[in-house]
Amino acid sequence: MSRRGVAVGLALAVAAAAPVGRARADEVPPAGAAPESAEADRDDDEIVPDRRARAQAAEANLEPERQREGLAIGVLLGPSMQVGFGIEEASAVGGSFDLRLGTSATDRLAWFVDFLLTGTARQDDTSSNTINQNATLTLGAQLYLLHALHLRAGAGLSSLTLRSESDADERSRGGLGVLGGGGLDLLRQGRFALSGDVTFTFSVYDGGAVGAFVAQLGATWY
Repeated sequence: MSRRGVAVGLALAVAAAAPVGRARADEVPPAGAAPESAEADRDDDEIVPDRRARAQAAEANLEPERQREGLAIGVLLGPSMQVGFGIEEASAVGGSFDLRLGTSATDRLAWFVDFLLTGTARQDDTSSNTINQNATLTLGAQLYLLHALHLRAGAGLSSLTLRSESDADERSRGGLGVLGGGGLDLLRQGRFALSGDVTFTFSVYDGGAVGAFVAQLGATWY
């Protein structure tokens, strides 16, 4: 083949390859740019967090809300049975009133100042009905063993007023008293509780002692 023929063949080959090179150059993205298909695939695979799951996770890291906190106050009413040891006039049945003021130390423990008053009807020498009173003022604690079951105990001062004794219109004496008992929350709504309680008290006086059993229904705000 002559030199002229070789030159013509090379020129034709270069001319045929030029469009293919330009097409491939057009397909290559600029430097630093990610392919559109790869970016679309990455968007499809991205996990979007669920709002409810994120809220539950945030709440799990918080301290649980206390059911009993701060000031505690309770009022209870119910029947009572009282027995005197060496003080015969103190033995009778009647009613009771209980006022409790305190503070909730934890969800299970509360400190209370407890004023418990029992009144019993007796007849004096003139066959008139009179009310004898036995009161205890104690400082104590109330402990929840279960969610709705509690025990309580306290100690303090007591006072006995007898109006049915034959030798005086009214006789009062002071002493020391203790109480113990327990209860069950029958209904709870937030920090409010409606409960049934049983309480035993024992008071020591000059010349005798008085024991009482009290069953009460009342409301307490913790």
